[in-house]
Amino acid sequence: MILLRINRVILLLSFICILIQGLSRRSEEIEKLWKVLPSDDLSKVVNKNYTKKFLYRCENLVTETLLKCQNVFQNARDKCVENTIFVLRYFCDYIDIKDVCGLKNLFGSDNVCRPKNVIPAQLGQTYAFLQNSKNKLKSEFQEIKFHYKITEVAQDAKKIAKDMSGTVKVIVDQYSEKKGWLKSFTAFIVRIAAFSFLFIIFSCHNYISNYLTDVEEDNMYITWYFRKIDYRRYIKGKFTLLPLKSGEKRDLSDVYQIYLTTAEKAEFLHAVIGTLLMFFFTILFISIDLLLYNILDDIRTHGNISYEQIGHHDLSLEIKGVGFLASMLRSIAHNFVVKKRVKQYSTNEACLPNPSVPGAYNIKIFASFFLLFMLSWMNVYVLKRLCRYVCSLFYPKAEKKRVIFLYNQTLKKRITYLNYRLDIVRREAREKKIPEPLTFPLALRIKHPKLFSWLLYFNQGRRSCLICHELEPKSGGENHCKSIHCYFYYCNQCWDIVVRKKCIGCPKYIDTAPLAEEV
Repeated sequence: MILLRINRVILLLSFICILIQGLSRRSEEIEKLWKVLPSDDLSKVVNKNYTKKFLYRCENLVTETLLKCQNVFQNARDKCVENTIFVLRYFCDYIDIKDVCGLKNLFGSDNVCRPKNVIPAQLGQTYAFLQNSKNKLKSEFQEIKFHYKITEVAQDAKKIAKDMSGTVKVIVDQYSEKKGWLKSFTAFIVRIAAFSFLFIIFSCHNYISNYLTDVEEDNMYITWYFRKIDYRRYIKGKFTLLPLKSGEKRDLSDVYQIYLTTAEKAEFLHAVIGTLLMFFFTILFISIDLLLYNILDDIRTHGNISYEQIGHHDLSLEIKGVGFLASMLRSIAHNFVVKKRVKQYSTNEACLPNPSVPGAYNIKIFASFFLLFMLSWMNVYVLKRLCRYVCSLFYPKAEKKRVIFLYNQTLKKRITYLNYRLDIVRREAREKKIPEPLTFPLALRIKHPKLFSWLLYFNQGRRSCLICHELEPKSGGENHCKSIHCYFYYCNQCWDIVVRKKCIGCPKYIDTAPLAEEV
């Protein structure tokens, strides 16, 4: 058994020595045959190096095949020795590994490793062409030249464009400075408004001083004491003032009625004009705001752009050809397959304006102006009358003095006016120049009182007093001339006191008409 193993080792070593000798001899032949000369160009260098590499690899494959063949037959010989009797073991030694594996025919023969059958003849030229193309493309990219021109801009534009951050900082600083000035001005106005109570105190002091020292200051109110004086005169049968004439109502204010005097109307009109000016400016700003809202809303409605992209990108390389270079590129690019699904949605909705309708805010503005109108009316109708009422409570004697002065002054004015009108009417009656009091609606009412009695509700359908021009009451008046062709009318006071129930417009009463000084 030991002899068999020794024999086996000897055979293996001898076989390996033979292989090594054959390989070294084959390597020398390859190097000598495919030696690179200094005069060779790139295509020949590539072709010779690739051929040598191919032959070396081929020789390695052949050697590995021979070794595997030797191992197989060596194992077969060992099994033959082990499984046969001693007499027959001699026949197992006649198995020649060299002959079985065809060592002499394979090793050193060009039938297997023939590069001309595998390597294309134009491999070196193709590689050289690709290498030259690569170098040329690289050099062309390195030699790209860009031509550009810088346009001169204004000096201020250069300063602004030089540092945008500095420009933004300047704007922010200016805004902060103006905002600081605005806050200071607002704080100053608030502090001034905090002392507005002093103005109220001074106004009250001035009003009280004038109330006590000047009887004509704000003395135009028909109070309960005024009515009391007039009622006493009525009981005594004297000349009274109530009810007031239409001309007197412009200057005297009844505290129990809502109509305003001429002075109160002028003050109220002044406040209303100022409020209307502010109201018109506010309407202008609201209109501009509404216009801006409509513009921004149209931009939001019609400027919305949405873009949705759905698709797929498929990319594959197909190399057609049967040569070595085509096979090489096909082996490299066979995994270069791209399949990409695309689903993208883009919109500018976030960049669009989102205006809101200032409806509630406008309602607050209009409500504020309505409140301002009401305050203007209350200032004339309520506050001024309230000031007089408060002073009358604290100074009752001064109030009585002021009321008596107002009554006497008004009484004198009325008597003077009635005497003046009486003289004029007497003069016109003597000269027969009294204008006809009839109008078309009044003639219809007088001619057909039952059919056109409703004309009393209109001023054109009512008669006016010949002396004081006071209109006939809506319920109708009886103080008129009883003559058939006389249509003059008199108010109660003028009929009873001034003309003493005699029509001074009729010819029969002209000479007996009372004199003005008898009133």
